[in-house]
Amino acid sequence: MEKDGVVIIFNNASQVFYPGQIVDGTVQLTVVESLKMREIRLAFTGDANVKWTELINGSHGEINTAVYRSHEIYFNSTVPVLQKEANQLRDITLRKGVYNYPFKFQLPLNIPSSYEAVIGRVRYAVVVSVEKPWAFDLVTMGPFTVVSLLDLNKLPNVAKGGTVADEKTLCCLCCKSGPIRAKITTDRLGYVPGEAIKFRAEIINLTNRQMKCSKAQLVMQVHYHGRGKTRTVMNVLSALKRPPTPAADTDVWDGCKLHVPPVPPSFLTGCKLIDIHYYVMIIVDPFDLHVSMEVTIGSIPLLTVAQMYGIPSEENVYGVVGHGMLPPSEHFPDNIPKPVMAESIMGGVNVKADNPNAESSHNFAPVYPYYNWEKPDPNVTFQIVKEEA
Repeated sequence: MEKDGVVIIFNNASQVFYPGQIVDGTVQLTVVESLKMREIRLAFTGDANVKWTELINGSHGEINTAVYRSHEIYFNSTVPVLQKEANQLRDITLRKGVYNYPFKFQLPLNIPSSYEAVIGRVRYAVVVSVEKPWAFDLVTMGPFTVVSLLDLNKLPNVAKGGTVADEKTLCCLCCKSGPIRAKITTDRLGYVPGEAIKFRAEIINLTNRQMKCSKAQLVMQVHYHGRGKTRTVMNVLSALKRPPTPAADTDVWDGCKLHVPPVPPSFLTGCKLIDIHYYVMIIVDPFDLHVSMEVTIGSIPLLTVAQMYGIPSEENVYGVVGHGMLPPSEHFPDNIPKPVMAESIMGGVNVKADNPNAESSHNFAPVYPYYNWEKPDPNVTFQIVKEEA
């Protein structure tokens, strides 16, 4: 049986916007026969939310559940689209047909990029509600992506290379082994999604035991701040693995690459509840030696790097089609290749959980600028942690 319905149509089909930009479109209401209602209203929302639970020991030995949460509002504006007059006694009746109501809203400046995960998220949406007397309201939610650009050219030291080294000495009850040493070097510290991080690593096994294996990883470290506590999640975005290294031997990684998938920019500037940092790590197993170097993932590449590449193609990225070219003059420098938009490597989240009355219950995944400059190494794997709230 056909039902009344309401949809949100953005004028910008990509549904990608930037701080300070105008979000506009049309609310389209379809009435099958006739519809009595009191009001149609629109809500423009932008906020961050963090929530998780932990089991803790109580003072009397019992197990309790502690809830950690925080909420941050960037904007929350509700406007009526259609409503009856103050002195009007009867509800509004709409006859069969299709009704279009245009809308427009300007985003504030200095708001963070969209981010979606189970424990925490930064979400922007248009929510339309059709209030009906003595019946469930018609509610539809239209999430959209906000991209807050991080320009690597404006950050100090990211064009320079870096080297980090560390060592660990194994000890047992009766003897002391030599150390195991690891060093990692990159030619710079700033990258954008779509690039490959080229690195060199050296592992010197001065112990009397065989090293089981060594791994190189690009790790996304996310700090979620609830009231009174911080929870950290580590996502492995790219990983390479090497075979065992015998005792008193050296293993050299040379010309290796870790691919940067579609991810939000470092720091998630503008959000106080979620911090994001990226690291290139060398891990030596089973000696539990971790050597990590922080790198910055931006939205606009270093000019010196960008000039080496041509215009990228809109091809599939991890099986997701790009959303088209971004505006070249308004948001990106004219002298660099333009990116496409690609869905977050972390995937989508069901937005209905935050608005159970909404008709729409699809998974929403934000998109980020992606530069199709280098194909991912087929030997590179990635593993996104399934967060438990």
